[in-house]
Amino acid sequence: MTAFYVYYRVAPQQNAAVQAAVLRLFSLMQTQTGVAGRLMRRVDDATTWMEVYEGVGNAEAFSDALQQNTLVCGLPVLLDDPKRVVERFEDF
Repeated sequence: MTAFYVYYRVAPQQNAAVQAAVLRLFSLMQTQTGVAGRLMRRVDDATTWMEVYEGVGNAEAFSDALQQNTLVCGLPVLLDDPKRVVERFEDF
């Protein structure tokens, strides 16, 4: 199984809009892939947010869906820096 960790920066004035977009993204991802997402933010820097997706079976299909749904939800437009860093980890 694979876990996806996606992190990015959110300007404080965009918190509500980004949170709403992420919740929509989570809904789409769970419907399409069966994987629920979790939203976190860094303890010492509240502008750094992270989406966590665990238990991904088909990493390539999940990655494609995540990329497409990120656009559908408008996240790149809401972020000051539209770069979302995606890292994957797998079980030993």
